[in-house]
Amino acid sequence: MTLSFLHLFFENYNMTIHQSFKRQIPNLITLGNLTCGVIASYYAAQGVGDLAAYFIIGGIFLDFFDGLAARLLGVASPVGKELDSLADVVTSGVAPALILFNIIYSTPEWTANLRYLALLMPAFAAYRLAKFNLDTRQSHSFLGLPAPSNALIWVGIALAYYNPNLYLDLLFSNTTLIGLTILSLITDILMVSELPMFSLKFNFKELSWKKNRIQYIFLIGCAIIIALTRQWYAITLIILWYILFSLLTQRKHASMNNSPKSIAIANYDYPLPDDRIAKFPLEQRDHSKLLVYQNGNISESQFFHIPELLPSDSLLVFNDTKVIHARLFFQKATGSTIEVFCLEPYQMAVSQAFEQRSQCTWTCFIGNNKKWKEGTLSREININGQHITLNANRQQAVGNAWIVDFDWDGGVSFAEVIDQAGVIPLPPYLHREAVSSDNERYQTVYARYQGSVAAPTAGLHFTPEVFNALQARHIATDFITLHVGAGTFKPVSTDTIGEHEMHVEHIEIARQNIECILQHLPHPVIPVGTTSVRTIESVYWFGVRLSQNPNIDAMHILQWDPYELENLHIDTAEAYRNVLQWMDSHQLDHLYGDTQLMIAPGYKYHVISGLVTNFHQPKSTLLLLVSALIGDAWRQCYRYALDHQFRFLSYGDSCLFLVDNPT
Repeated sequence: MTLSFLHLFFENYNMTIHQSFKRQIPNLITLGNLTCGVIASYYAAQGVGDLAAYFIIGGIFLDFFDGLAARLLGVASPVGKELDSLADVVTSGVAPALILFNIIYSTPEWTANLRYLALLMPAFAAYRLAKFNLDTRQSHSFLGLPAPSNALIWVGIALAYYNPNLYLDLLFSNTTLIGLTILSLITDILMVSELPMFSLKFNFKELSWKKNRIQYIFLIGCAIIIALTRQWYAITLIILWYILFSLLTQRKHASMNNSPKSIAIANYDYPLPDDRIAKFPLEQRDHSKLLVYQNGNISESQFFHIPELLPSDSLLVFNDTKVIHARLFFQKATGSTIEVFCLEPYQMAVSQAFEQRSQCTWTCFIGNNKKWKEGTLSREININGQHITLNANRQQAVGNAWIVDFDWDGGVSFAEVIDQAGVIPLPPYLHREAVSSDNERYQTVYARYQGSVAAPTAGLHFTPEVFNALQARHIATDFITLHVGAGTFKPVSTDTIGEHEMHVEHIEIARQNIECILQHLPHPVIPVGTTSVRTIESVYWFGVRLSQNPNIDAMHILQWDPYELENLHIDTAEAYRNVLQWMDSHQLDHLYGDTQLMIAPGYKYHVISGLVTNFHQPKSTLLLLVSALIGDAWRQCYRYALDHQFRFLSYGDSCLFLVDNPT
């Protein structure tokens, strides 16, 4: 009920208070945490450990709510993250360290000299928080003992030690104080360890024993501790029980936490106001802004300067796919309009499907599907003065799409039919219908092979003048083909990316493309767009597959292949040569295949050393791909872009990321 109330509270604030003030709410809560930590440190230094303990509890309470407020308001920021870390170092590091320091110092024996070891706690807490800030994994468990949990151990001990009503003098003998010092060193090490620690997250959709068994067992243990002690020092025993319980239950999650599958997509969110999304392109393609990231530095330029910013021995790899007019509208006799959105040919190569001259079959989305209960949809079109009748018949469903048979007369190709009858598809986040100028501007100037339902938008900025400048600087260019599917706009709707199914895209790459990349491998290979990245990296993984089994029939790269094959350590050049040998044995000049490759943090790039790309949607697989290249620096880049009036998404501005060693 409390969380529901807070959610309602912050939702109302979302609509009524100014954005700049809204951003400060979590920071104000964090400052409360920091203030509690400072006061607790003061009282701990004065030997008033019980008051210090209460303020530590208050700070930890606020630490929980600042993160909650940031998530509910959608205003998480790097500044807030750093401020939160500072507050936690003080509240969960310095203050409890001073408590322990004074408890040990209170003895007149030689054990008082151990007090200095207590002061290691803030250093370990700071290191743990720095690791946590850079860690993009999540979820089923923490890595290392959380600093607030460690602080609560000493809160419980302080409340017991300074309570005059508890006769615990024997508890704090010299032997016990030595034990406490050793315990502090153990918990310090646990804070910075990779040991998976239990996270008390319930499956609130189903509160059954089966779905939440581990959580219930832990809570039963906590209840037993409270019932047996009924004292404040139960806090210490609960945290020790938490550590023991984690050691017993979380070992199996260790490998999961080291896998990209455990990455929380919530860590790849950022605030993107609608007015920052470019609804239309600039009048001149190459006059868009260009954000440049190199060697940790961010700068700003214009796109027509990109030839001067690239290493002179670079190879730029472009995707020359062409966006088709995929949206076909049919009018029923009843007046209802049915949209048939062509996704990809059904059991046929893309190039073959467009060459068909009487009928073909496609996988399609269907808009207003309930109105198309049965029968054939028909419409008349005019191609070069010839009247053509296009018919569509719906077959079986495939997931959330349908198989649709098309037939037409007149002997024209399906490429001509769809070009004349269809409408170019725009990204859904533009929230507008296509206009005539989109037929030109939502295509790259080098688009050649039809097959995509979305443009490789990083290439929209290139003009003949830019290509001439690239040639003048002896920067090589090459063109491959990956047909972009509608899945490129599919949001990650699961908590972790391991539960997300990556869309399949079709690849066509010529022998000379592979040879060209192979020749340039000692020099920077910089793809233009994420589709080019996925293509040339997928070819590498096909070569790795061939090293295991040279008799593979076709190229199919699955979503998690790279993470399952990474231990094979196949050299990039060797992998590419394997592909060329396979093409020789199959007498192929072009490699056709498909890829479901998921590139996420933890992925090791094998071919590329830079990227030209646009700004991507929050919580998207494309943003994961960027993060795999430049690490957590994507946050600084996107924050810079938001602060400096860059335009976002398909028709927006662009980025040039240059890295020596891709992360």
